Amino acid sequence: MNSDNYLERNRELEKANRILQKKLERCEKERKQLETDITAKEFLLKQVISELENSQSVLASRSEELEITLQNLQAMQAKMLQSEKMSALGQIVAGVAHEINNPVNFIHANISYLKEYSEIQTLEDEIDLEFLQADSTKILQSMKFGTERIRAIVLSLRNFSRFDEAELKAVDVHQGIDSTLLILMHRLKATLNRPEIVVVKNYGILPTVECYAGQLNQVFINILTNAIDALEIVDASQNSPQITIRTSVIDSNWIEIAIADTGDGIPE
Repeated sequence: MNSDNYLERNRELEKANRILQKKLERCEKERKQLETDITAKEFLLKQVISELENSQSVLASRSEELEITLQNLQAMQAKMLQSEKMSALGQIVAGVAHEINNPVNFIHANISYLKEYSEIQTLEDEIDLEFLQADSTKILQSMKFGTERIRAIVLSLRNFSRFDEAELKAVDVHQGIDSTLLILMHRLKATLNRPEIVVVKNYGILPTVECYAGQLNQVFINILTNAIDALEIVDASQNSPQITIRTSVIDSNWIEIAIADTGDGIPE
């Protein structure tokens, strides 16, 4: 009986040992699999870290390139603005020189006549003094008109020459338009290829507008110059080329400035 119990007990121990052995083998297998998984994950993690570091380096390089590109664009924009200013300034100088030249030459030419009149006043018997007096009056009136013309041009130039004013201020929009038109007057006159360009102004009652006067004047001269360029190709047999400028109040916050021409547009 004791022998049978011993054998039974031995078999149970062997069975328990086999079960334990299998569990140990399974644990060992799982441990090795876990080590393999950890190694693989560590490899992947290192790879991800390396890729992130490379991406960070690439992003830093791209950021530097974008910063350089932005600086180049800002420099190019500044050059373009300066070029536009110089172009507008060239048009202003040409217009002012042309408009002032005529009254100045007229005044200069008539000064010599007045000088001659003053020198021959002693010859009263031989000279028609009434004619001299009337003609002198006409000359003086013409010279006054010429000086007023020069004064108006200089005033318009002063109103227009606000290119570098960065201050936001209340301005008279109509004054800016009129100053621009006066500066461009030489381009509105008739040429061999087209009749005189007629400017029709339908001005509404506008309040002063807070804006950057220099930039607004730049817009006016660019738009009006483009309109004149478009009208340079108008057929002379057609009606007179025309630019219409209309201003109106939309509401308490907005005004409208509409500039239209009768040209066919500038060919691309």
